[in-house]
Amino acid sequence: MSFEFNLNKGKNENKNAILNLNNIKAIIFDFDDTLYSGGDWSKYIDTCLGFLVEGGYAKDKQEFYDMLKKNYPDYPNLGYRVCHYMKDNGGDINFVYNKFNEKIFDISSENLKFMDYSLLDKLSKKYPIYLISNSPENYIKHYAKLFGIDLAAFKKVFYNLHEGEDFTKAFYMEKCMQDAGSTRDTTLMVGDDFFTDIMPANELGINTYLVDDVTDTENLIKNLLKIKNN
Repeated sequence: MSFEFNLNKGKNENKNAILNLNNIKAIIFDFDDTLYSGGDWSKYIDTCLGFLVEGGYAKDKQEFYDMLKKNYPDYPNLGYRVCHYMKDNGGDINFVYNKFNEKIFDISSENLKFMDYSLLDKLSKKYPIYLISNSPENYIKHYAKLFGIDLAAFKKVFYNLHEGEDFTKAFYMEKCMQDAGSTRDTTLMVGDDFFTDIMPANELGINTYLVDDVTDTENLIKNLLKIKNN
């Protein structure tokens, strides 16, 4: 049995190339595969579908998977499809999604790539920086501690509680801009996933920087730190 989604991670090379960093006043980061890279997620979909069957939300993994693909074709991300299914059927979205993520709590420690996390502290002294993740709080705190990422460097950390109507990160991007007092033209969203990071930011008119891995993130931060007047 194989469960696969097209994550639509097409890279917008031109957007990154023409981005004027001199205009940036606030920066928002994704967590997974943006502040570190790697980890074995190969069992993610199968494990999560197994949880939904165990919890009585579905009778059969393959049947439920096929139903999600058919009824929610606009969402390549499994988590968003489950959220919309729960909303449409009166389920507790946050309870299910948090449990959903706890099932992938033990990721592989092989082939991980990290950056110099002291750069985040330096960046926070120059810009208000924020973190938005689709993962629950205990997940982020666990891996931040494990990888040596100081969450205190971020002005605010938003764990997606699916408060927005469309369940994307756009709701929290708006909160970041309100907190920073920045505009859409002066806010930058940095992430690795086109669907969950870049698309909602583009729809809001926020500047975006799509990274392939943590090396891109580190280089971006170094370039931001070189700017003399912000």
